[in-house]
Amino acid sequence: MIENNGTDVTGSQNLLGLEYEDISRVIAQLPGIKSYSARQLYSWIYSKHAQSFDVMTNMPLPLRKALSIGYRISKPLLERVSTSTDETRKYLFRLEDGELIESVWIPEESRNTMCLSTQVGCRMGCIFCATAQLGFKRNLTSGEIVGQSLHILDEIGYRDRRVNVVFMGMGEGLDNYEQLMRAFRLLADPSGLAISPRRITLSTVGLVPGIERLALEPRAPKLAVSLNSPFDDERSRIMPVNKKYSIAQLLKAVSGFMATRHDGEKIRFNERVTFEYALLKGVNDTPAHAHELIRLLRNVPAKLNLLAFNPTPTLPYERPDDQWIESFKEILLGADVPVSFRKSRGRDIEAACGQLAAQQSNK
Repeated sequence: MIENNGTDVTGSQNLLGLEYEDISRVIAQLPGIKSYSARQLYSWIYSKHAQSFDVMTNMPLPLRKALSIGYRISKPLLERVSTSTDETRKYLFRLEDGELIESVWIPEESRNTMCLSTQVGCRMGCIFCATAQLGFKRNLTSGEIVGQSLHILDEIGYRDRRVNVVFMGMGEGLDNYEQLMRAFRLLADPSGLAISPRRITLSTVGLVPGIERLALEPRAPKLAVSLNSPFDDERSRIMPVNKKYSIAQLLKAVSGFMATRHDGEKIRFNERVTFEYALLKGVNDTPAHAHELIRLLRNVPAKLNLLAFNPTPTLPYERPDDQWIESFKEILLGADVPVSFRKSRGRDIEAACGQLAAQQSNK
């Protein structure tokens, strides 16, 4: 069993997921060890991706022995990698308690992106999402979140820090706020994985208290909001979170987030919040939906990202055809709404948006 602080209650403590202050406290408990060893240990774990204390050759041998007795560096176990025809790679990880999660690597000419999970399953219940069909099992620890990224980067052999990270995998990140933010800080720390915060994006269904809390953080990821309908009654049917936090409440929180983050400075185009809109054939893809989106987003520093629904055998929805998608997009562009259409990646291996479901059963 794994507790939220990364401790295996059956044995040693996992150092992966601990921040520098936590590592310093671990070192301080060991007699006769210099305080600078904390910085060395932190660097070995997050910058050099060490998996064993034996390789930490610039640290004293007594320290390495002491660490090996009560501590470990454990990433999720890689169970399987599936590669799409478009070179997208889906990773199935088994956690120490046997649960399964999925992550995705998306290579493109202009950028490479890691899509990470934050929970086992999800409790949000969005009716078009395969992960929601699993229900909710538990939150991931910060070590399990960061461990996905370390595993992917090592498996790919990728060391360029100009990589994008999106918390858009299994789960709702703001429903696991503390562990998500701990993982974010480790990813963004110049002494850790050193990924620019501008390259890290959190996707949320619209948990208003979480967005408001995120606005107060000294450093925070960029925000992407899964909208999927501009009408409250319809959004409540397809996204139950809307029954608690209406579209008006959501837009107010998003506007507050953007204003707080920029503190009166002008919001540049590439810093706008992204609203994600998955088009479901015959459900949310009519001209009336497009016109209402125009009205809603007129006064919000936002850009709209259209996605075509990715069919999944367990869900009764279809993807609109390309011509219909284009006509929907043209209505928005005609009103000067910043809009893009994101092509699905990894659909043949069920790695596209909304398809992650860890279908392999625990053995």
